[in-house]
Amino acid sequence: MAAGAVAAGPTGAPIVQSVSGSTDSATVAAPEGVTEGDLLLGCFIGYVSTTGTVSPPAGWTAIGSMVNTDLTPNDPNAAQVFAYKIAGASEPASYTFSIGGGAIYPCANILRISGAGASPTFDGPTAETHGFDLSREFGSLTVTEDLSLQILHSIGYSGAPETPAGWFEAAINDGVTGVYYREVDAGAAADGVIVETGAAHFWMNRSIAVHPGA
Repeated sequence: MAAGAVAAGPTGAPIVQSVSGSTDSATVAAPEGVTEGDLLLGCFIGYVSTTGTVSPPAGWTAIGSMVNTDLTPNDPNAAQVFAYKIAGASEPASYTFSIGGGAIYPCANILRISGAGASPTFDGPTAETHGFDLSREFGSLTVTEDLSLQILHSIGYSGAPETPAGWFEAAINDGVTGVYYREVDAGAAADGVIVETGAAHFWMNRSIAVHPGA
């Protein structure tokens, strides 16, 4: 998916301004319109061995821990990590993340977000959920601040995922990964499901919440 603007979304919370993506590449273009002080939020994955890893680009900070999940019955593991950086006065045209442990098919999305402040804070990530069917369930997230922006990273392989009710679609990478967002207040952000069509295949979901800047 090429860099581009996203559909109109929530207001009051941090705002997704643009998003970029890569499919089958560890190098992902910068989102459109990056300016100094923007929050760049990355969702990085690779299909890997049982000891495989995914690491953010140089200069980025991981949000929580990486996960390595067994996507049986007939596929490799998936490693996933969220990471962020605050855009400086000059940013490169692209970023490259690292994959290890027999990794194949790396994919990524980077969201340009405004309204998170110079020292962003987060809730999550959630524990991953995964399965092998046409209903990609995602877990609830405990959110600690009103007007937060929840980001859901959904990893799949085939089919045509539908945007969950109450969410906005930021990006779909060739039917392999999807990124969705919604505004949430303090409390338990509800769980839900992403329904897709086509042949059943593996999937994995995780989410985080970005707090509004001071």
